[in-house]
Amino acid sequence: MNGARLVYRQRTRRGNGFKGRKGWFIGDTALSEHETTLLFAIMCRRKVTTAEAIETIWPNPDFEPDWAAEIVGVVAFRLRNKLAPYGWDVRSPPGLNRDAPDYGYRLTHIPVADAERMAA
Repeated sequence: MNGARLVYRQRTRRGNGFKGRKGWFIGDTALSEHETTLLFAIMCRRKVTTAEAIETIWPNPDFEPDWAAEIVGVVAFRLRNKLAPYGWDVRSPPGLNRDAPDYGYRLTHIPVADAERMAA
């Protein structure tokens, strides 16, 4: 991922700056469980609609919250901010309503100058 690796750290040593956290990291940035799930879904399918993201994050419909679409939007926003310094962006189609069936997310590479501007 353009200078940073996506790695899983199960155990961390003290004093290395990760404060004992375990999970998926891009560089030194930790990803939440939902962010990791959405990123893997996008990497596997190239484009993930909101309905597919909800199905991936909450496989059991009994545990799916009523506002799941809004949560997916927030997760995509947070993932976009965490990936920007490494030259990647989670994009959604411009001008499409969130309730549209084709509304979804895809991973795109952004030029280095734009990545630096987004990270600032």
